[in-house]
Amino acid sequence: MSWELALEYIKTLIWPVIVLTLGLTFKRQVGGLIGRLQSLETPVGSANFGEKADAVGQVAAEIGDEISSQLASMDSSEIGDGEKPEGNESSADSHSDRFDVDNDVEVRIRSLISREGPDPTSIVLNSWRAVEQAMSKSLRDSVGPNPPPGYLIKTVANQGLLSSQLIALVNDLFELRNQVVHGAGLMIAKADAESYQKAAANVIDALELAESPGYRAMAYEERVFRALRTLVGVSIERPFNNRTAGHDFLVTLGGGKIVAIETKYRVRQPLRAGDADEIFGNVRKQVRLKVGRDVPVLLITNAVLKPDIEKLNRERSGDVPSAEVIQWNGHEDNDYLLRALGRAMG
Repeated sequence: MSWELALEYIKTLIWPVIVLTLGLTFKRQVGGLIGRLQSLETPVGSANFGEKADAVGQVAAEIGDEISSQLASMDSSEIGDGEKPEGNESSADSHSDRFDVDNDVEVRIRSLISREGPDPTSIVLNSWRAVEQAMSKSLRDSVGPNPPPGYLIKTVANQGLLSSQLIALVNDLFELRNQVVHGAGLMIAKADAESYQKAAANVIDALELAESPGYRAMAYEERVFRALRTLVGVSIERPFNNRTAGHDFLVTLGGGKIVAIETKYRVRQPLRAGDADEIFGNVRKQVRLKVGRDVPVLLITNAVLKPDIEKLNRERSGDVPSAEVIQWNGHEDNDYLLRALGRAMG
């Protein structure tokens, strides 16, 4: 082979070799860069710690604004926070005690969320602990001291009173917290930790709004509506404004028989017979104006039925049309709901 031919081969092959060498070198550099970006794989793609924390905070703020708007449009009679005490229990004392307890928890939560430790990791951990305390506050039944975070989130979600989107944001914060605690060599800047702190504060604000009696009442009504849709399909009518309609739903059963449905969510005290009887009368009066006749009334509550309600049910079961109070707390109670609709048909 002549030197001229060998030189031509070298000229031909040299650029692919150079490109390959540069490519391998650049790949190693890119790999190191990606490692330094502290990226997180999320359902919506890849985002760094601070960006995802900012996104969680923004969505949480939007949820809080939406809940506030819904609460502002509510009739005060639907809020359920002015529940009457039973027996000789002092309403003022009961509410004052509750207010003191709530304030104490609120002070602890705000103290945690505003506390800045000596490093970004401490800011994240304090912020997450504040979220945990806010979730524990929203539970009516104690889960014991220091429950595992995953169990706490699941217990709060199982109440069914928080939107799936809000639960997802709590999970996002938990995952970000885990990245800091368990991430191999993950170091975050203070600005990223402050983004997490702000996101946690917005989530806590949304949790507190969602924990309010008014919002719980709205969420409960929505759950009952979905259960009825499952049982009776499209034969359920929801008034445009149930504040003026006097009822939450009208269900049309076989033979065109109509049943009026009213929900009543209770926070502190169970429903009393006197209140239930008054609701029966008001619902029947308003529905009569709409359909031109009296219809059966079904009052659905989350509260345990006390003996005075059971007595009222016995008295009203013989009425034509009938009226009844039932307890419903989830799809496990759908059989009770279906049988109550059957009794209303007569």
